[in-house]
Amino acid sequence: RGGVLGLGAVLAATSHSDSSSPILRGLFVRERLLCQPLGTPPADVPAIPEIASDATTRERFEQHTADPVCASCHQYIDPVGFGFEAYDAVGRYRAQEGGKPVDASGDMVDVELMGAGTHAPFFTLGELGEILAESDAAELCFSRNVWRFTMGFEEESGDLCAIEALTAQGDDVQDLLIELVTSPEFV
Repeated sequence: RGGVLGLGAVLAATSHSDSSSPILRGLFVRERLLCQPLGTPPADVPAIPEIASDATTRERFEQHTADPVCASCHQYIDPVGFGFEAYDAVGRYRAQEGGKPVDASGDMVDVELMGAGTHAPFFTLGELGEILAESDAAELCFSRNVWRFTMGFEEESGDLCAIEALTAQGDDVQDLLIELVTSPEFV
């Protein structure tokens, strides 16, 4: 199921009550797992055009990347969120949506830095998880989130060296936690 990405709680929390949401799921990856905030949508968002009632979720949301105004942000959100489409709003696996096969492929556009022009296509949620597991941005974001949770506040510019030291602990979460609780900033 793709590790944490495929957990029912994550899938349900990043959906609407009656439908999956590539936008919420893509934002979850960008903002929570990569610490790449996109901000609030502009006030002049154009109206959503009429879409056939039997359209799949992917078909309904592909309009974002077709409109240049929307694409400026949605190019970083939707291709990631489409990778979750094999799971419905409550996290149940689905091979079809409305009688049509589900396309759960996606693209982790600019995983390390938005605007870099890189692509990391994937075909399953597990493959997306592998891309994120190898990402320096995700590793730094994990350290940053552990810092925030443990310290009880968001980091300031003077804390970035300590967060980078945590990140240098590598893949061992236990070593990261020991480094944090023995650091001068924590003590």
